[in-house]
Amino acid sequence: MSCIKDHLIQKYIDGEATFKEVLFIKDHITHCERCAAKIEHQRELSNWVKREINLLSVPQTQIPEFVIVRGPRKHFISTGRFVYSAAAACLLLFILVFFNTREEEKINEVTMISDYASDVDANRPVSQQELSIYIIDQHGNYAEYFVQ
Repeated sequence: MSCIKDHLIQKYIDGEATFKEVLFIKDHITHCERCAAKIEHQRELSNWVKREINLLSVPQTQIPEFVIVRGPRKHFISTGRFVYSAAAACLLLFILVFFNTREEEKINEVTMISDYASDVDANRPVSQQELSIYIIDQHGNYAEYFVQ
């Protein structure tokens, strides 16, 4: 009976041998002590090499910390157009109230009503809605302004 070749021993140790090869090796080492010692020596050498290059150590899985990245906060009311529209409405009101050229009429009370000119479209931001401003003086005269 012929002894086991070195490449077959390494396949057996690495678990790459076929079923027939494993049966042949197990049957052979029951009768041949020299091949059994050779397999044991090769197994120890293989384990030493793997240990030296850290292949036998259990890999530690590093799980990164879960961080929620928050973007810039979105404001419900856009500060752009809405602020400019409100500033323009206040300036217009200031001009109408304080720079009235008719001195005989003393305006004691001014009512300003702001409302959306049409139905509110829920898909558009507030700054893009049409705004209408009604200014009513004490005599019942009113002016209507549309801001877009």
